[in-house]
Amino acid sequence: MKTFSIDQILQKAIKADHDGKIQEAKDLYKEILKINSKHPDANHNLGLIELSVNNIETALSLFKIALEVNPDIEQFWISYIKILKKEKKFEDAEEVLKKMIIHKPNHPFTYYNLGNTQDILGKHNLAEINYLKAIELKPDFFEAYNSLALLQSKLNKLNFAELNFRKSIELKPEHIE
Repeated sequence: MKTFSIDQILQKAIKADHDGKIQEAKDLYKEILKINSKHPDANHNLGLIELSVNNIETALSLFKIALEVNPDIEQFWISYIKILKKEKKFEDAEEVLKKMIIHKPNHPFTYYNLGNTQDILGKHNLAEINYLKAIELKPDFFEAYNSLALLQSKLNKLNFAELNFRKSIELKPEHIE
C-alpha cells in the first residue's frame, strides 16, 4: 500500500475541493489533521468547508488554529475576522483585529475594519482614530474617508464630515453611496 506525504494529501484535497468533491476534500483534510492536528492549511480549508455547510463553531475553531499556527498568512486573518463579524461577535473581532495589527502594522484595511468594528461597538473615538490611520497608510482609501465622514456626521462633527465626504467623492466620484 502506497503512503502519501501530507503535502500530497493536501494537494489531493485542494484538487477535490476545486472539483466540487466536497466530501472527498473534507475527508482528506481530516486525514491530514489526524497526522498533524495543527496543520494550518488543512485547518483553514476544512474551516471553509464547515462554514459552507453552516457549522459555524467548528469553522471558528479551525480558523483559530490555522491563525495561531501561522499568523503570517493574511487569508487566515481575513477568514477568521469575517466569520466573527458575520456572527456579530464584534468584541472578539475587535481583539483579533488588534492582534492582526501587531503582526501587520502597516495594513490599512486592518485599521479600516477595526474602525468599522469599533463604530458598531460604540467606540467612536477609537473608530475615528483607526479610520485616520487607515487613511494615513493609504491616502486614496475612499471607503475610509466615507466611513470617517459618516462617523463624524453621527458625532455632529459636521465640518470634518463634509471635508471627508468631499475627499471620498473626489477619490471615487462614481461611488453613488
